Amino acid sequence: MLMAAVLLTGGTEASAFAAPAVTKPAPATGLRMGTDGQDMPVRPLPERTAKALRNSGPSPRVAAAAGPVDALQALVDIIGYLIKLFDNHKAKDQGAFVQGMINDSCAMVQGHYNVLMVKEDASYEPRFNGVRWEGRLHYNASGSATYHYWIFESGTFRLKSDGGWRNWGFCGHYNSDASGVTFQQEPGNSVKKLDQQSKCVDVQSSSTNNGTPIQMHDCNATNAQWWYRDGAALKVAGLGNKCLDAGGGGWTDKVQLWDCNGTAPQQWDYVGNGSLRNRKWNYCLDIPNGDTANGTRLQLWQCNDTSSQQFTLP
Repeated sequence: MLMAAVLLTGGTEASAFAAPAVTKPAPATGLRMGTDGQDMPVRPLPERTAKALRNSGPSPRVAAAAGPVDALQALVDIIGYLIKLFDNHKAKDQGAFVQGMINDSCAMVQGHYNVLMVKEDASYEPRFNGVRWEGRLHYNASGSATYHYWIFESGTFRLKSDGGWRNWGFCGHYNSDASGVTFQQEPGNSVKKLDQQSKCVDVQSSSTNNGTPIQMHDCNATNAQWWYRDGAALKVAGLGNKCLDAGGGGWTDKVQLWDCNGTAPQQWDYVGNGSLRNRKWNYCLDIPNGDTANGTRLQLWQCNDTSSQQFTLP
């Protein structure tokens, strides 16, 4: 019988029913994965690579290093998404199962995080920073196995005994050599409401059109919420050369997405207790009436150092 379950690090098991909606991946670019000495085409992933290395069979497991368990989104969303992925791939042989899970997991995080899964009875040494989710996946189709699974920002990983796709797979920003794999963190991050970090500054509908509204939305780690600093400009990743723009600059004017042009309406200073003050108009980025409901459009307002104007900085 096929097992469809996700086992959390603490030992809690979640059955595979009622998975939340899947985050829509960003536009894809070409990619090839290799296994058992052969290149094979797979569904392409945006702006990252995936790989499995080959060596000998598994040897006794070395205990994995503990890391903080934190949700990439709400924990239930991650569990639900992984259960959905598990259901999609659970009937495949072990190599195809790992390959499918890595491919789809990386589409979920859109290159903003690294993903790795490895068979529990392999011998490995993980040293990860910024662990966003950690758990275990039970497989029971062609043989049975438990896989350790991470979503994380950076770190190193050494697998002492490999076995190809049956044993492990990973994707992200990395360099590999004989000593193992080193993962780097992607520049940037989400811009969150300082006292409500499940809510993020978001480009409406991931549109690249000039004038697209900038709004509040549940954090989901998509390109529409991934910002990085370029001098005093705030650029959004994966949507072209687009910046947070103050528009006409009148008090209560709504901010927007616009082609980056280096002008003062696109220059923001991080001041006080987390306010983003526009250099051109001297007003601050503001959540109208503190309303963080999905779709609330952000505006300029007189700087007042209230929670409606306090954000994290990428």
